[in-house]
Amino acid sequence: MLNLRSRGQLVSCYIELPEGYSLEDINVSTIMLNNTVPVDLEAPISTGDYDNDIIPDLMVNFNRTEVIEFISTQHIRFGNVTITLTGSLYNGTSFEANAVITVSSLTGDVNCDGTVNFYDLVKAATAFGFREGETKWNPNANFAQPWNEIDVYDLITIVINFTE
Repeated sequence: MLNLRSRGQLVSCYIELPEGYSLEDINVSTIMLNNTVPVDLEAPISTGDYDNDIIPDLMVNFNRTEVIEFISTQHIRFGNVTITLTGSLYNGTSFEANAVITVSSLTGDVNCDGTVNFYDLVKAATAFGFREGETKWNPNANFAQPWNEIDVYDLITIVINFTE
């Protein structure tokens, strides 16, 4: 999910390779979204089991503004968008993966379902007090300054924009 009006600096992506390949073999500098947005090499890059399936994942980040600008050029304000991630291993083997994400341009639509309501407020409240980079940070809930923390101004912005 990606709210096109929320703030923050990064969009995270998690990469799992098929059996027989190692995350250490990925040439991170070759990773791109839709052949347009390069991976942010200055942002955190780490390995872990982010989806809890016992297969290691590589987390990379992309500049949030660049990702949103790319989606905006596709004239999509709400709905599903297919994102293609490409890259290569150090040995030259290329990889590609597609993911469908839901986007919304409604201010306050934290869960990107096309409405701003109590469910969005609850999602934002679970991220309350967390800063960008922390475990429970939710960039889709960041609608007001400061742009790196979910606080009372974000919650107020969501309530003001209730649509149902």
